[in-house]
Amino acid sequence: MSNLDPAWRPTGDLFSEKTWYIGTVLVALSYGIILILCILCFASLYASIRQSNRRQRGILLVYVVLTFIAASLYLAGTTWMTQLSFIDYRLYPGGPARFEVDFFSQPVDAMANIAAAFANWLSEGLMCWRCIVIYSDGDRFLWLKKGIPLVLYLSELVLGTLWMIQVSRPSSSLWTPSTIGSVNFTTPYLVLSFSLNVLSTLAIAGRLLYYRSRLTRVLGKDGGKRYIGMVAMVVESAALFCGLVIMVFVTYVMDHPLQNTFFQLFGIAQMIPSLMIVHRVAAGKAWTNDHTTQVFSTISFSTGATYGDHRVTTIDMDVRRTSTARHDADRDAELGAVEPDVEDKREPI
Repeated sequence: MSNLDPAWRPTGDLFSEKTWYIGTVLVALSYGIILILCILCFASLYASIRQSNRRQRGILLVYVVLTFIAASLYLAGTTWMTQLSFIDYRLYPGGPARFEVDFFSQPVDAMANIAAAFANWLSEGLMCWRCIVIYSDGDRFLWLKKGIPLVLYLSELVLGTLWMIQVSRPSSSLWTPSTIGSVNFTTPYLVLSFSLNVLSTLAIAGRLLYYRSRLTRVLGKDGGKRYIGMVAMVVESAALFCGLVIMVFVTYVMDHPLQNTFFQLFGIAQMIPSLMIVHRVAAGKAWTNDHTTQVFSTISFSTGATYGDHRVTTIDMDVRRTSTARHDADRDAELGAVEPDVEDKREPI
């Protein structure tokens, strides 16, 4: 076999061209993962449809279908644009990398960008929904806990719309300002998306850890183990997206060629964590309103009065006890009539 002749190598910024090409390969790989997850989610959701959850399962089925459509459009637009830059117009002055930037607003590329923004809205909307579900326990400031993610989400919808207008107009790209006030909406859009994901993740993980702590005090360590997996699921799911946003933002601000890879991957990889959450919901492993009701209806905490230096604490494991029974228990505790084996099982809050 003959040796490779260096004269065959083209001139131009080959590293930038490699980053565009690698990004397309990673998009195709991510689409394969999404295809498998969509099939699993659809099968699990369809098999778990009951009369009581028909509406929720129907909404999630539509969500999975929309996610699959967005991923397919994004893959089609990305690969088509790669064909134009690397094959059809490979002799464009500056090479394929220059073609990708100069013709970023081509209809096929605009289709991919719009699909990516739509997928981002779906992913962020799911995180907001999970946050609302986990905080639906009817305690104080509930409107504030639900309102903050909703306000951020609506802000992202507005900013995302402005960003799509910016990258879709003729002779525009991620690196050119918009016609609306000559503002480049790419940076604020990335910052807002990252902030919403971080806040939602911290809120969900913190709330589940709170539930786990309360149950551990009553049921022991084994009683709270089931919530460790839920926290890990939420944190790991958002960590994938948040880490990707950080890499996109850093390389974009530095104007490093690796931004070409991360921007392409960002458009489709954000759908993977969302589908993982949907699959857990379909399998009955994710937190639901029933879990919240169960925690606060089967386990209630009531702290007794203070008698000298001793504080009597009771744990009522069944809220359906009558007030008379609770009164008798408190009276027995005050008189020292509680049997030792019962008293030893009580744990202070």
